Amino acid sequence: MHQYANVSSLAISGGHDYVVYSCDTHLYYTDNAGGSWSAPVAVSGADNVSNYWATSIALDSLGHVHAAYSCDTGIHYVDNTGGSWAAPEDASDETGGNARLALDAGGE
Repeated sequence: MHQYANVSSLAISGGHDYVVYSCDTHLYYTDNAGGSWSAPVAVSGADNVSNYWATSIALDSLGHVHAAYSCDTGIHYVDNTGGSWAAPEDASDETGGNARLALDAGGE
C-alpha cells in the first residue's frame, strides 16, 4: 500500500499541470503537458527519506521545472534544466522548515 502526501501542483496556460508528490520514501514528478498524464519519474537523489512535506514547484520561461522540498534531512532544491532531474542541492540542513520556491522574470 502506498502513502501519498504533499502534492504540489502548478497549472500553466493551456490548462497543463505539473506535479511533484511523495509516495512512501520517494519523490516523483508527473505532468499532463502531452495531453495525458505522463508516467511518474523519480526525482533524482530524492529518495529513501521517511517523511516529505511542503513541496513547491515553479516553471521557468523555457518550461523547465524547479522544485524545493522539505524532508527529514532539511530543505532541498532540484531542477530538470539539463533534460533530467539533477542531484538535489541542500538549501538548509534545518529540519521542520517549509520549502517555498519562487522564480524571478529571468527564471532564477
